Amino acid sequence: MLKILSLGLYLSVFQAIGQHKKVEIVKFEDLQQLINHATDTTLVVHFWATWCRPCVEELPSLEKLSQEYSTKKVRFLMVSIDFPKDLKEKVTELYTY
Repeated sequence: MLKILSLGLYLSVFQAIGQHKKVEIVKFEDLQQLINHATDTTLVVHFWATWCRPCVEELPSLEKLSQEYSTKKVRFLMVSIDFPKDLKEKVTELYTY
């Protein structure tokens, strides 16, 4: 069985926090399906990890962007990659054309 990467994929994390919505957690293998269903929406997919200091430092900027684009067709997908041994394989599967 495929592990959930760290805390999973957080969909619209910043919008959810700002608007007190429930944060949805899904498995990494569901990411492609979510991307495929967002046909009329621009997706910002951000891979981050708690052990990556630059990743954590840029989170406030992404939160600000999320708030600025909250009325537009833009969705921020935050993907935790706290298990780096899984990263290369999963991202390669996702973006192999």
